[in-house]
Amino acid sequence: SPAANRARGNDLVLKAGVRVGPYEVLSQLGAGGMGEVWRARDTRLGRDVAIKVLPAAFASDPDRLRRFEQEARAVAALNHPTILALYDVGTHDGAPYIVTELLEGESLRERLDSGPVPVRRAVEIAVQVAQGLSAAHEKGIVHRDLKPANVFLTNDGRVKILDFGLAKLAPPPTEGDAAGATTVIGATGAGMVLGTVGYMSPEQVRGLAVDQRSDIFSLGCVLHEMIGGAAPFARETGVDTMSAILTKDPPELAGPGLAVPDSLEHVVRRCLEKEAGRRFASAHDLAFALAEASGPSAAPAPATAHGPAAWRTPILTASALAVAALLAAVAFRFLPRGSSAGPVKAAVPRVVVLPFENLGSPEDAYFASGMTDEITSRLASVQGLGVISRTTAAQYENTKKTVKQIGGELGVGYVLEGSVRWEHGADRASRVRITPELVRVADDTSIWSERYERVLADIFAIQSEVAESAVKAMGLTLVPREQTALESSSTSDMQAYDLYLRGRAEAWRSDGEGDMDAAIHLFQEAVDRDPHFAEALAGLARHQLRMAWFYRRHDRDLLLRAHEAAQRAVQLRPDLVETHDALGWYFYLGELDYARALDEFAAARRIQPNNSDVLLGVGSVYRRQGRWREAAEAMASAVEFDPKNAVLLGNAGPTYILARRYADADRILSEAIALSPRWAMPYGQRAWLQVLWHGDTQKASALLDGAATVEGLTDDAAVLAIRGFMVALARRDYAGELRRLDAEKRPTIANVNWYLPVPLLRGEVEWLADRPVPAHQSFDAARGELEKAARDDPNDSRIHSSLAIAYAGLGRSDDAVREGELACRLMPPSKDAWLALYRIADLALVYTMVGKVDTAIARLDELLAGSGESTPYVFRLDPRFDALRSDPRFQALLTGNQAKS
Repeated sequence: SPAANRARGNDLVLKAGVRVGPYEVLSQLGAGGMGEVWRARDTRLGRDVAIKVLPAAFASDPDRLRRFEQEARAVAALNHPTILALYDVGTHDGAPYIVTELLEGESLRERLDSGPVPVRRAVEIAVQVAQGLSAAHEKGIVHRDLKPANVFLTNDGRVKILDFGLAKLAPPPTEGDAAGATTVIGATGAGMVLGTVGYMSPEQVRGLAVDQRSDIFSLGCVLHEMIGGAAPFARETGVDTMSAILTKDPPELAGPGLAVPDSLEHVVRRCLEKEAGRRFASAHDLAFALAEASGPSAAPAPATAHGPAAWRTPILTASALAVAALLAAVAFRFLPRGSSAGPVKAAVPRVVVLPFENLGSPEDAYFASGMTDEITSRLASVQGLGVISRTTAAQYENTKKTVKQIGGELGVGYVLEGSVRWEHGADRASRVRITPELVRVADDTSIWSERYERVLADIFAIQSEVAESAVKAMGLTLVPREQTALESSSTSDMQAYDLYLRGRAEAWRSDGEGDMDAAIHLFQEAVDRDPHFAEALAGLARHQLRMAWFYRRHDRDLLLRAHEAAQRAVQLRPDLVETHDALGWYFYLGELDYARALDEFAAARRIQPNNSDVLLGVGSVYRRQGRWREAAEAMASAVEFDPKNAVLLGNAGPTYILARRYADADRILSEAIALSPRWAMPYGQRAWLQVLWHGDTQKASALLDGAATVEGLTDDAAVLAIRGFMVALARRDYAGELRRLDAEKRPTIANVNWYLPVPLLRGEVEWLADRPVPAHQSFDAARGELEKAARDDPNDSRIHSSLAIAYAGLGRSDDAVREGELACRLMPPSKDAWLALYRIADLALVYTMVGKVDTAIARLDELLAGSGESTPYVFRLDPRFDALRSDPRFQALLTGNQAKS
C-alpha cells in the first residue's frame, strides 16, 4: 500500500536536506495515510517547526484546496495558547503542506496508554481544552475530531489542541450518503476506528449537522476516559460503539478506589447527553463548570509532565479526515436517519416548582408563595438535581400553559405543582393543607402526589417531606448531608416565621424605596422575635444592602447593620446558602472586597451549585475584577436556571458585551425587554450594542425611539438617556439632542457609571455644533455645579471626570488634565476594572479636547484592548474625536483593532 511504501521510505514527497520555501527539512517525524510530518528549520526566524505534507487528493481538488487554505487562515487567526499555532501553508511539487509550531512532549493518547490521569490533572487538562474550543467556537470553527490523539501535553505542562478545524474540510453530506460528512476516523485498522468513533457525538453518528455542542460531547468522552481509564462508549466494533453512543448511558466514573466529586460527575454526564440541547450551551460554560466543580484548584496551571522524558518525541498527529462511509451506512441500517433509540435518560434531572395555588383567603397569598419558595430552596440543596429558580417559576403563576409546554420552555423533565389552604385558628388550632403533585413532562403523567393536613407548627416537616418524596420519585438517592438540609429549619417561632414570609412577599414585589423599606421592617420584626432566625437575618442583610446601594449610597450605618446581620446569619447557620450569599453580597457591595466575596459565594455554591443569585454574585465580582469571560460564563450558568429573571438577564447583557459575546448580548437583552418592558436599562444597552457590534446608528436610534413610546419606564432610566445622547452624537443629530435636553426634567443624569449635569451634555453638543458662546455658557454652568459636588464628595471619580470635561470645554487645559487623571486614580482597575474603563474614556476625551493627541490615542488604544464596550466603530463614529482623524496613528489604531468589533 502507499502507506507501507512511505513507511519504508519510498515515494516520500520530502527528504532530509530538501528546501521547502524558507524551510530546511531536517528529519521525518511520522508518515501515514493522511500525509507525512517532518521536522524543519525556519531559516528566516531560526526556529524549528513541523511541516505536514497533505495527501495528493488535496492537490487534485482545487475547491478542496481553496477551502483548506481559507480554513487554515481562520485557524491561524485564533491565536489561543491552547491551540496548535499554524504558521504557514503552501505547496511543494504539487503537494499541499502546512507549517505549525513544533511540540515537545506526548499526546494524551500516549499518556492514557499508561493508565488513567489523576482527577485534578484531568480537570486541568479539560479546562484548558474547553478554553481553546471556546476561542475557536467564537470564530465559527468546530473541531469535529476531538480525541486523545489530538490533545497534546507538552513537557512544560501545557495543553495543545492539534489538527483544529481540519475535519470541517470533509465534503457535506448528500442525499443517500447521510453519514459521511462528520464521521471522522483513522485511515486503517479496527483499532483506529474504535479510537476515533468512540468520541463522536450522536449527531455525528447520525450524519446530522453539528455545532459547538458536538465538541462538548467529544470532550466529555475524553474527560471520562482520562478519569475512568476507558472511553465511555467503546465496544468491540465500530458499529457497536456507534450504537452505544446513540443508546447507552455512560458508566459511572466513581467506583472502588476512585473518588470523584459528585459535582464533577454531573458535569461529565451533562457533556454526554444524547440530545445536544441538554449539554452545556457553550465551551465557555463548560470551562466554568469544570473549574467550579473541582474547586479553585481546578483552574489551569502548569503541571509536571507524566512518564520518563527519555522516550518522548516531538509529534504532530496526522489529521483524521477520511470519511467512514461504510461503517456509517451499516449504523444507519439499524438506526435510520430521524429514528429514535428510545427515551434518553437525563444525566441530571431538572425540575421546576410552579407557584402553589392559594385556596385560602386572598390575604394568605404570601403564605402559599412562601411554601413554594421553601420547597424550591430545599430541592436546590440536592447536588444531583437541577432546579429552576423561584424567580423564573413565578412567571407561570396562573398560567394556562400545559405541563409539556412549560417543560419544553424551561428544559425540565419534571414539574412540581400544588395548592395550599391555611385554615386559621387560635394558637395550635390553626391548620394547613398542602396538596403537591409531581408530573413527568415526557408523558404528562403524575408520578407522585400526596395530601398533607396538619397543624401550622408542622409546616417545616411538611416542606421537608414534600421535597424528599419528590426527590425519590425522580429516582435520586439522598446523601446524609442532603437529607439533613431537607429536614432543617431555623425557627420554632411561628409568628417570626409569618413575619419572615411577609417580608419575602414584600421583597418580591418591591418596586421602589417604600416597598424595600417595608420588607426591611418585616425582616427586622422577625429577627426581633427570634434573634437566632438565620434566614430572616440573611433577608434583612440583603435588603439593607439593596437600600444602601440603590437609594442611600452614603448611609454607612445601614451598611454596618447589614454586615452585622449577614455575619450573624453565617455564624448561626453556615449550612444555609442564604447566609453565605448575604455575606458575599455585603463584601462585594459594602466593602468592594472581592476576594472575601468570592469566598462566601464559593461556600454558598458548595451548598447549592446552581443558585442563580449566587452565580449572579460571582459574575458581578468577576466583572469588577476585569475577568470578562469568566463573568459571562457565570452569568450564562445563572441564566440557565433562571431564564425568566429580567434583572438577571439585564445584568447578563452588559456582561456579554464586555466579553465581546455580542450575539448573546443582543439575544439576552431582547429577552429582558420582553419580560420587563417598563425597565429602561436594557433598551439603552441594546441600542448602544448596535453601534458597538455593527456601527448601526439607524437601528440604535429606532430602538431608542421605541423605548420612548413605553409608558412608565422605571429603574435606571439614566442609562437610556446617556446611551441616547451617545447615539445622537454618532448620528450627528445635534439639533435633535438639544431638543431632548431642553425637555429633560432632571438637573443631573447619574447612575453608578456617570454623573452628568445636563448643562455639561448641552455644552458638548453645542461645542460639536460649532456654537462657541452657548457652549461656553453651558460648560461654565456645569463647572459650578460640579465643583460644589466635588467639595461635598471629593472621592467620587464620576464627579471629577465630568469636571475635567467641563474644564476642557472652557479651555482650562491644566485643570482638565488634573481632574481627569485624579478621576482615574480614584477609580483604578484594581478597585473596579469596569468603572475604570469609563474614567479612561473620559480622560481620552479630555486629552482630545485640549490637544494632547499622543496621550489621547494611547488611552483609546487601551480602551480597545480592554473590553468589548469599546470597538473601532465607536471611535470612528464619535464626532468628539474628529480632531484625531487626520493622524495616521489614529487610523492605524482603528484598522489594527478592527477584529475587536
